Amino acid sequence: MSSPHDMAMLLQYFIGSKRDSLSINQTLISRMEKPGSTLGAQQGMKTGYGLGSYTSSHVNSPVIFHGHRGTIPGSLAEFFYSAEINAGYAFMMNDMNPAYTKISALIRNYLLEQHSASKTKKLEKTRRNDEKNIHIKSSLAGIYAPISPSSSYASFGEQLFGMIEIRNDEKQWLQRPLFGGSTIFYTPISDQLFINKETGLDGMIVINDPIKGEILEINGHTGNSAYQKVSPLRAYGQWIVIFLIITSFIIFFISFPISGLRKLLCNSVNSALSAITLSILSPLTLIAYYYLSNMIPYNMQMFGKPSLLSISLLLVSLIWPIMIGYTIYRYFLTPLYQINIFLRVNSAILFSSQGALCIIMLNYGLIAIPTWL
Repeated sequence: MSSPHDMAMLLQYFIGSKRDSLSINQTLISRMEKPGSTLGAQQGMKTGYGLGSYTSSHVNSPVIFHGHRGTIPGSLAEFFYSAEINAGYAFMMNDMNPAYTKISALIRNYLLEQHSASKTKKLEKTRRNDEKNIHIKSSLAGIYAPISPSSSYASFGEQLFGMIEIRNDEKQWLQRPLFGGSTIFYTPISDQLFINKETGLDGMIVINDPIKGEILEINGHTGNSAYQKVSPLRAYGQWIVIFLIITSFIIFFISFPISGLRKLLCNSVNSALSAITLSILSPLTLIAYYYLSNMIPYNMQMFGKPSLLSISLLLVSLIWPIMIGYTIYRYFLTPLYQINIFLRVNSAILFSSQGALCIIMLNYGLIAIPTWL
């Protein structure tokens, strides 16, 4: 187990005068810092993954950082350095606290603020800022979804929140999150490779994957990620399903107790209680699934082995689709009770949208999920 002192010593080797005295072959160090095996690198991209290390930039700065971040159950560490400014950092946490991204950004901001303006200008001159009139096929524009998730469990969340839009806007190309956020501007230097206009670094490349076909490899804070073009239906469809679930769920809980109370007042006690109980089971199971799954980043050790939390998540992920099917069967195929047309339509939307979400999550492998395997 490495200590903070060990990390500090390692940083000194990578950024200081001791770098040349390393017993490691300099060719291997160069291979660590320069990507060579990725499809993007093979087609000319100079940013991305090397060997156990990847390159990244930060907030419109021309400075390149090399390093890596990683997690194991209950802990997180990040190690980055830049030989260009002779500075680096490492920090470790014994909790999966989302604040680590803010800590990383604060440290990088501090290091770059200490970086002299003269060095910045010198680096900017070494970066590519080629302004060429290159024809890029218009079909490149569109909506793209990430296809290199950090884990199978994270794939659904990354698809929801990680989609981007690529557009052409007056001789320049731009990338921005689908649902709003900061925009990155690119300048093409070939029909495949684009540089980030703010940093001058290679930012995006069009590559042909033997399995996925034409995809984009884009450089970001955590290395390079692959994106595949998707239809607007897929991009917005998942959010429409979630919106329908939430909206009909709220309407259901506001309106349905009134209908159930009417049946109770009409002495249809068993019918009313059965209807209310049956109708809320699948939504409550979905809420339980959402609650348990959100505990994973903060209890990785418990979810990494058979435990009360991991087994509960497995059971809930199994019970939820069963309850959806059973509720639809009882609700629509048997005369369990009569309600007004508005509540009948709303209930149909609630149960059918849950069914659609269940199919989507099944596609991502999130149904019957044993997290310890």
